[in-house]
Amino acid sequence: MSKPTFTLSRASLKDVPRIGEIAVRVFETDTHSQMKVMTKKPDEWRQGFEEGARNYIESQRVVMLKATDDRDGTVAGTLAWVFRGVEMDSSAGDSGDATAQEEQASEPGKEESAGATGDAAQDVAAEQAPVPGAEKVKELEKMTSDHLYGFMDRVLPVDGRGMFVAGCSVDPSYQGQGVGSLLMDQATEKADMFGLSIWVHSSEAGWPFYAKHGFKEVERLTLDLDEWAPGPPPKDGVFGDREKWGEYIFRYMAREPKSTGSGH
Repeated sequence: MSKPTFTLSRASLKDVPRIGEIAVRVFETDTHSQMKVMTKKPDEWRQGFEEGARNYIESQRVVMLKATDDRDGTVAGTLAWVFRGVEMDSSAGDSGDATAQEEQASEPGKEESAGATGDAAQDVAAEQAPVPGAEKVKELEKMTSDHLYGFMDRVLPVDGRGMFVAGCSVDPSYQGQGVGSLLMDQATEKADMFGLSIWVHSSEAGWPFYAKHGFKEVERLTLDLDEWAPGPPPKDGVFGDREKWGEYIFRYMAREPKSTGSGH
């Protein structure tokens, strides 16, 4: 059987259901995410990811790429990155070109900037009756979000120009086939083209992937999930016989631009 090939293009609104499906599957074994899922209503988790994807696709400062399986057109993975201090060119093609112009719009809102771990996307579903333990989890979400934005303010270059990865998700059935690297190479090439530093708020499982692409850990946030959990891990087979959620580490990682010889 020949090795599958993939085509990169800009994601569109018709891709939103598939993007939500991929994100849910990716975080099925992430302890931080699954602990928070315990306080969500049915479908609220998926709906949050879908709303986040819509915000990315419609934003002028976000590039959301998809990798499509050339055999059948299935979306295998997505990656979104946000420009700060540069403005997206409205005439940009599928490769996600941008112009190094002064940004006129306000800074990206929270719905555009925490997608690497899904935190912001998870908060956008409609308000419903509270689930036991939900308030404690909301405290955790606020704490991690505040920590994230504090980090972003600290690492933003003096000239105010940079990029950050807002989310990279590859369907588990496509992992190990180079899809993530294909997507990430586009982001790092754009960062190098414009001489921009690029950073990411990485989930516990994601950091080796980012390290492979030149990101270095510059800060971390360590959590004892059992201090925030509404209960022990569910006995659904995902986490085996674990009685506690345990420790979880978010890694803040950054990559400095490489010279392209283009004068940027």
